[in-house]
Amino acid sequence: MSGHFLRLRGGTYHLRIRVPTKLRPFLNQTEVVISLRTGRFEHALRMARAHRSELDRIMSEIEGGMSQREIEKRVRAWIATLALDYDRVLAMHDGMTSIFTPQEREKMGVEQSQELEALVKFMIDDRVQKAGDVLSSVVAGFEQGTESTELLVGASIEQLGLKLVSVEEYKLLRRSVLRNMRFLIKSIRLSQRGLPIPKEIYDWYDACDPVIVQDKQIKHLKNAGIVMSEVWTKFSESKSVGREWRKAEVDAASASMNLWISVLGDKPLEGYSPADVEQFRTIFLGLPHDYYHSSKWKGTYKTKGVRAVFELAMAVECERTTPKTWNKHLSRISELYKWAKKQGEALPAEAKSPCDGLFIHIPKKRRGRRGLTSDARRPYTKDEIQKFLNSPTFLGSRSQHRWKLPGELVFRDHRYWLVLIGLLHGTRREEPVLLKVKHVKYEHGVWHFDLLDGELAEELKSIGSPRLVPLHKYLLDLGFIEARVAGRDPEARLFPDAVSRSIRERQADPFGKWFLNFRRHCGLTDEKLDFHAFRHTVATELLNAGVPKAYVEEICGHEGEERESVLAVYDHGRLLADLKLYIDRFLPPVDVEALNAARRRSDRRDRSAAWPRLK
Repeated sequence: MSGHFLRLRGGTYHLRIRVPTKLRPFLNQTEVVISLRTGRFEHALRMARAHRSELDRIMSEIEGGMSQREIEKRVRAWIATLALDYDRVLAMHDGMTSIFTPQEREKMGVEQSQELEALVKFMIDDRVQKAGDVLSSVVAGFEQGTESTELLVGASIEQLGLKLVSVEEYKLLRRSVLRNMRFLIKSIRLSQRGLPIPKEIYDWYDACDPVIVQDKQIKHLKNAGIVMSEVWTKFSESKSVGREWRKAEVDAASASMNLWISVLGDKPLEGYSPADVEQFRTIFLGLPHDYYHSSKWKGTYKTKGVRAVFELAMAVECERTTPKTWNKHLSRISELYKWAKKQGEALPAEAKSPCDGLFIHIPKKRRGRRGLTSDARRPYTKDEIQKFLNSPTFLGSRSQHRWKLPGELVFRDHRYWLVLIGLLHGTRREEPVLLKVKHVKYEHGVWHFDLLDGELAEELKSIGSPRLVPLHKYLLDLGFIEARVAGRDPEARLFPDAVSRSIRERQADPFGKWFLNFRRHCGLTDEKLDFHAFRHTVATELLNAGVPKAYVEEICGHEGEERESVLAVYDHGRLLADLKLYIDRFLPPVDVEALNAARRRSDRRDRSAAWPRLK
C-alpha cells in the first residue's frame, strides 16, 4: 500500500492510494480516492493515517486469498442457509396453497382456481428444472454464461460478503456457486412438493462455521459493515439537525471519535469488543493530561499517534488524564452505539455495546452545612479584584507578549476587555467571544449585548443564556464603544483574536488558559477563583445592593422561576432601562480615571497599542 498522499479538492482533503498490481484486474482501477471530509491539514493527516492503517490490515488479509476448500465451505454454508430459510417460509404460509387470495378463489370458483393453481405450480417446477439444467451446462462448459448467470454470481458474492483479490479466486467462487446452486434448486422443488429436502443441505448447515450463520442478520442491515467514521458522520448529523448538539458539542464529540479510531482503528461497530475498550481505557488513562496541547507531547502525538505518547509518558512522572474525562469520551461512543441500534442500520437491536460496564464510578463529593462542596467557587473580594486591575495588563506592560513585566504600553486587546466584561457583567467566558460587532446595539437609549440573536442560539451554553445585557457605565467610560464597535464591519467578530481555531477546543479556551496564568501571576492561587467566579461576584453584589432576584437572573443568564414570571410581560424598552439602572448599582473597585490615565500615557508612546486596527 505504498504511494499515498493528500490532495486538496474544493476545500476538502482527499486520500489517494495506489491499488497493488495484483488487485487491479479485479478492481478494474489503479487507485482509490477517499474523501476525508475536512479542510484542515492536521485533521486530514490524522484521518489519513487511520485509513492507511486499516487499509494495510485489510490488504494484508485479502492478499493471502482464500483456498478452494474455504470457498467451497462458505458457498455451501450459504446455500444451506437459503434452502432452510425457504422451507421455513413455506411452513409459515402453509406451503403453496395460497397462490390466490380467498376473494380471487371465490370469484373464479373452486374448480377453476384449483386448475389454475396446478398450472402455475407446473410452470414454476418446469422453470426451476430448466434453470438447474442451464447452470449444470455452464459449469461443464457446454454453454456460455448468460447475463442472468453472471448477475446470479455477482449477487452471491455480495450476500456472502467475500473480498476477492484475483481473477483466479473469482473463477473458483463462480464455479462453486453455479455447481452448488443445483442443490438449492432441488431443495426448492422438493419443498414446494412437501417432500424432504436433500440430506446434503442439513450436512452443510451442521458443518458450517456458526459465525457465518450469525452474521447473516448483520448482512441484511442497511449499512452493515461500514466503518465507524462513516457511521459517526450520520450520527453527528442527526444530533446536529435534531438540535441535541450545538456546534461546540459536535466538535468535542468528534475529538472523542478521532481519539478512539487512533487507538483502536477505524472498523465496523460490530468489530469492537469489550477487550478493545478496556485497552483504550488503559492507554487513555495513562496519557498526560495535556498530551494534545503541551509542546512536550504534541509533536509526538501528531507524528506517531496516541500509543507513542502513552509509551513515552509511562517512563516519566506527570499528571494523567482523569476518570471524569474518560467517562465523558466513553459516553459519546456509548451514545453512538445506542443510536445505531435504534436506527437499525449498522447494528441489530439486540446487539450489545462494548462500552457497557467500563465507565469509572466517581463518588459524589460530600456537601457541607450550607450545601456547598469544599471546592465550590466563591466570589472575588475587593482586594482580589484590585490585584487584577493593578497588574501591568491594565496599567502598562513592556510589550504584548511580555505582559507580566511593568512598562508604559497598555494593550487593549481581547484579554484586556474580556476580563473587564466578566468582572462588570458576570458573563460566561465564551459569551462575549461568540459576539459579532452587530450584537453590540444601541436601543432605547441603552448600549447592550444582544444575546437574543438567533445566530447565537446554537452556540450558547445554557437555556438561560439568551438575554439582553446592558453595558456597565465603567465599560462605556473606558471607551469600549470607540475601541471595539465604532466604524467596524457589523459581521466581524467583536474579539477575533479570542476565537479558538482548533476543533479540539471550545470557544474561548485559549483565553481561559491565559486567564489561569494571569490570575496566578497576580498572586491569586486559590483554584476556586476562576473566570466563572466573576458570575458569583456580580450576582452576590447585585443582591447585596437590593436588586430583585429576577433582574439578577436576567443579567447573569440564570434560568429561574422569578425571572420567567416577572420579566415575561416586559417589553424590551422598559426591560433594558430597568436592567441598565440595576447593573450600574454594582460598584466594584475599578478606578476608571487611573485606567484612562494609563491608556493616555500609552497613547503618547504608541497609540496603536490601545487602539488596534480592526476589521
